[in-house]
Amino acid sequence: MEHGEQAMAAISRDLSARLGSRWSLRMIYHRMRPAGVQRVWHARSEDGRDLAIKAGATPDSTRMQFDALIAMVRANPDSVAPWFIAPDDSFFAMDWVQAPVLKARMQDAGRLDLLRDAGRWLRRLHTTTRALRPRFDAGSRGDLLYPGQGADYHAVIRELAHRRNRLRVRYAWFSLLHGDFHPGNLFADRARVIGFDPPRIAFGPRHGDVANFLVLLRVYRHHALYQGRGWPDSYHHDKAAFLDGYGAPLLPRSARLRFMVDLKTARLWHHLARQDRLSDLERAERAMLHKRMIRRGLLPNRA
Repeated sequence: MEHGEQAMAAISRDLSARLGSRWSLRMIYHRMRPAGVQRVWHARSEDGRDLAIKAGATPDSTRMQFDALIAMVRANPDSVAPWFIAPDDSFFAMDWVQAPVLKARMQDAGRLDLLRDAGRWLRRLHTTTRALRPRFDAGSRGDLLYPGQGADYHAVIRELAHRRNRLRVRYAWFSLLHGDFHPGNLFADRARVIGFDPPRIAFGPRHGDVANFLVLLRVYRHHALYQGRGWPDSYHHDKAAFLDGYGAPLLPRSARLRFMVDLKTARLWHHLARQDRLSDLERAERAMLHKRMIRRGLLPNRA
């Protein structure tokens, strides 16, 4: 806590020196990462200006996120705009957006229109940066899963490797990727959706972003149901609205998209399966993902 208070004081001084006035900070996000602590503050000046301040787990990750925001806002202006980064890469400042995230608006009457808007947002990011390149897909190369234990882990690895090898794509359309695109990384105000929180600058086939959104859309729907706040309609309505907004009618038939959905599902399942302690919500999520893994043929059905 003391370190956090020292960081807030240093950031306040930096903001005053750069922008004038006096600034107060209120922490709105705090999360432990393997490399350190990630924090976000709401900064407000005495004359009523607002900024969001983010400190990544390390200076390197802070710089990567800042650079990724710059690239993203150039490709799609409906993104949170970065202001500046500290000389030591300890934090950066960006626009403060007073709006809920998309997943918090899934009870609204216009929820399907919001999901279409999310698809349109992603389509704009991808189409404005698209180029044909030799195949190099960082999302499906190298280690498919983190190292793990047990027969299920090795069976999943073998099946994923088999499906990856069947793709056989020499060239692909690559685009700037968000890299962590899901309903919790889009603000949804009354007029538009606004993207934020890309982890790093990355280029690759669009399927990774699309798959990430679809898989986590299912997970968040399951969370809401488990917590007694079930969403209207169904996952199939959610998926159809998002893909309609994205505007690529042949995409659902893509073997690459099916593989990326398999990969994202397996990574979420394996992250939870290798944990010793889980909350009740996490155990429910793991059970749901286990059933999805069986249904997608990634795990044997031992029932």
